[in-house]
Amino acid sequence: MLCGYGCCLLLAILLLCACSDDGGSSPVVSKSWSSLGITDSYELHSVLAVGSKIYAGGLSSENHVSLRIFENDVQTDLVDVSAQTGVSWGIVDDPDGNIYVGWTAVGPKGYVAKYDQGTGVITDTGLTGAAQVYDLYCTDSLLWAVGVSSDGAGMVSAYDYEDGSSWITIPDTPTQTAGTMTFYNEAPLVAGQIGSGCFASLYKYNITASSWFPYQSIGGNAGQIWDLVVDGSTIYAGGTARNFSGKVWKLQGNESWSDLNIPDCGQINALLMSSDGMLYAGGIDTSGYGQVWVYRISDDKWASTDLTDSYTVYDLTETDTGAIYAVGEDLHFNGQMWKYQ
Repeated sequence: MLCGYGCCLLLAILLLCACSDDGGSSPVVSKSWSSLGITDSYELHSVLAVGSKIYAGGLSSENHVSLRIFENDVQTDLVDVSAQTGVSWGIVDDPDGNIYVGWTAVGPKGYVAKYDQGTGVITDTGLTGAAQVYDLYCTDSLLWAVGVSSDGAGMVSAYDYEDGSSWITIPDTPTQTAGTMTFYNEAPLVAGQIGSGCFASLYKYNITASSWFPYQSIGGNAGQIWDLVVDGSTIYAGGTARNFSGKVWKLQGNESWSDLNIPDCGQINALLMSSDGMLYAGGIDTSGYGQVWVYRISDDKWASTDLTDSYTVYDLTETDTGAIYAVGEDLHFNGQMWKYQ
């Protein structure tokens, strides 16, 4: 039997072994969340990191659709996008550094606004025929907006931001909604709902034929897809199953979709592929609180990042320093932003 120094040495060795063996450990163990302490926002729905700045779309305390600008975790500006009330689900930047906010006014009616960082001026881009805007996506030459058209179909429109004057008409998707969009193999890929049973479906756009075609059915269990992320030849989709559980699905190459079985999840609103190869998923857990999970692709492990003081998480972004930011609503009914580093 060991005692004295021997006991202490054995204990130290056991602790070291326990810390070194990550076979059952969390994918991320060295990071923690901190709140930016926002108190004058009703809601924050979208977030984007550009250089040293963070842009967040939501509602101000006056219930105006607004754009908040942060630098070094301090709010430096609050810009009214509109004096109307609405939700701003999409936010992107173009190669020239302009910021675009996609939002939906009560009515409903969908808009896309442009924020010029140089002048600080917000202008409307003149989107027409949109009842709702759910997401934005920017390529080298075009800004894409997806949502619901005024005719009640899945809407996709493209804006030529280089000439800054025109939206290009794209045929409506066969879906009843277009909830999110990405590019895959150099073509638009849109997820939406179809049918009275609310089945999630994906459609890919053939630019030459100006037509939408079904793409790799995700299966009858999928109810809604709210975000798509492409990582090489792999597509990740986040949303909700028809039994109202949160889901993340994976499609690799020509294989079938697979359920990644995210634990204790009620809804997924946002996905983020981080610079260190981790997949983050934000939404609501099965207890009704906002949460962010992280998935380590190399060994197929999920873990909660232990976000607290949140009712919901709507969107995620990453800075060039590797910090993860989430926006949503905190337990005090404020639109809130949290930093994970």
